[in-house]
Amino acid sequence: MAAAHRQKASTGIGLWWVLGLLVLAAISTFALPVVLLLTLGMLPSWVAFIVDGQPGRAAGKCVMPLNIAGVAPYLVSLLAVAGQGEMDTAFLLLTDPVTWLVMYGTAAIGWLIYFGMPYLVGAVIEIRAEHRKTQLVALRKELIEVWGEEIGRAVAKLNK
Repeated sequence: MAAAHRQKASTGIGLWWVLGLLVLAAISTFALPVVLLLTLGMLPSWVAFIVDGQPGRAAGKCVMPLNIAGVAPYLVSLLAVAGQGEMDTAFLLLTDPVTWLVMYGTAAIGWLIYFGMPYLVGAVIEIRAEHRKTQLVALRKELIEVWGEEIGRAVAKLNK
């Protein structure tokens, strides 16, 4: 049953890959510089989606938005250039190390979020649990002051 479900899911993903490649091929006939910039600039996002086999693909969802944010300024500057110089502009952008630093640096921040967020959430949960424990100990002391020691013994019997 699970194997059939996995096969069905992978078939859908394969269909999206084929459809995406067909769209990419169609667009590349009209806008090769844009496709070149997007293909090379969005490579970290592609790797994140391919490498992450977990349901929901959290790595891709962390890396892709930041990778898009890094590629977008260069895509806008490429689209702003009209006429014959588009391919020249694409090569100028792709040979500039700062372009690569921005595009891949923002993707690296996405990877840091993906790997660091579980530890951060765990630390927050631990801090909240310690705070709640402190509150409950203070409440227990208050109850013992109001009701006397017998309430403490009754709670101890319940905990056994």
